[in-house]
Amino acid sequence: PFYRPGEVTWEPPVPNPEKIFGVAVNYKAHGKETGMEPPERPYFFPKFPNALVGHEGRVIKHKVVQKLDWEVELVVVMGRPGKYIQPEKALDHVFGYAVGMDMSMRDWQNPDEKTARQYGKQWIWGKSMDTAAPVGPYVVTRDEVPDPNRLGLRLWVNGQLEQEGNTSELIFNVQQLIHWASQGITLKPGDLIFTGTPPGVGWAKDKFLKGGDVVEAEVEQVGLLRVYVVEE
Repeated sequence: PFYRPGEVTWEPPVPNPEKIFGVAVNYKAHGKETGMEPPERPYFFPKFPNALVGHEGRVIKHKVVQKLDWEVELVVVMGRPGKYIQPEKALDHVFGYAVGMDMSMRDWQNPDEKTARQYGKQWIWGKSMDTAAPVGPYVVTRDEVPDPNRLGLRLWVNGQLEQEGNTSELIFNVQQLIHWASQGITLKPGDLIFTGTPPGVGWAKDKFLKGGDVVEAEVEQVGLLRVYVVEE
């Protein structure tokens, strides 16, 4: 049977990946706006499957969160297992690509100065609360995206453009991210790698999401992902 988009519920295209990688400061301009120097190698952090939500889904602004932020990202979906993958072979291990939002709880991610100095940022709470990883609307297969390192990205909040960039500006490109993510870790089919966000996040503007907001993220050649923010 044929269904119109509004007649179906969109689930995350990869419902239960074994691993979800996020990466910090992978666009120089994003590092500049947040006062962070680019790392010498990718700085990965985990996101958990409980954070996944699909297209047209609800993103929860949890009652313990004051500063819910947005980030548009290209997401790599792995298709073949591999370990110590060389950059020149990396795309052979890719199944496809999706649009992602790395929703960030900034007040939890960034503890007080003393705590941050001793222990660093609080990446788990800051990045993996429920519904903090919208992905979708579907996976576009690798053959449909000739060059993942030359894709435009944009994000709107309530129709207002907040972020715009291009994966050509990545500090570590898709191949390099796969290479580094596979150091000592076996990547498996369905694993997701978020590739970083361009400038324009709310944190840099002291502007955050609230219940009723509509967030739309688009990656060229991949699709448009839309979610709705709800208060817990």
